[in-house]
Amino acid sequence: MKSHMPSSNTCRRVLIVDDHPDTAEVLAVMFQVLGHESQIALSGAAALLAVREFDPEVIVLDLELPDISGYEVARALRDTTYAHGTFIAAVSGWGRAEDVARARRSGFDAHFRKPIGLSRVRDILLAIEPPRTFTCDEPATGELVSIPDAWAPITPSRSRP
Repeated sequence: MKSHMPSSNTCRRVLIVDDHPDTAEVLAVMFQVLGHESQIALSGAAALLAVREFDPEVIVLDLELPDISGYEVARALRDTTYAHGTFIAAVSGWGRAEDVARARRSGFDAHFRKPIGLSRVRDILLAIEPPRTFTCDEPATGELVSIPDAWAPITPSRSRP
């Protein structure tokens, strides 16, 4: 698991779960550019472990993982105290009504269709109320050039209490 540190002193912790390293890395960098700390897990099992150690406020979870489906990961997280209050966003190449409904039933707070651009990352962050903040210790390194945002999100599944 890689961790990316933001350039500001106040940030949210975001866990990116995707079995495609390049996709996970791009998402992690987008959150970093917006001033948030991100960590990557490349499997469902790694995600379940990372939640305990990283304590994310947001989990961006691919639905199609090779070991455990994103649906199963979300259900497992909702059954524990580790993800209590955590905003879990499903990301998938599928966006049919039945896909969104299944994500809702599995405990996701929102469903977004891939690919996810920078404005969708902002939408994910804006959907969290009230925000928790964490202090980050190190400045970020690296730059983000330009990432197109060609896809619109599927409407959030439910609002947080």
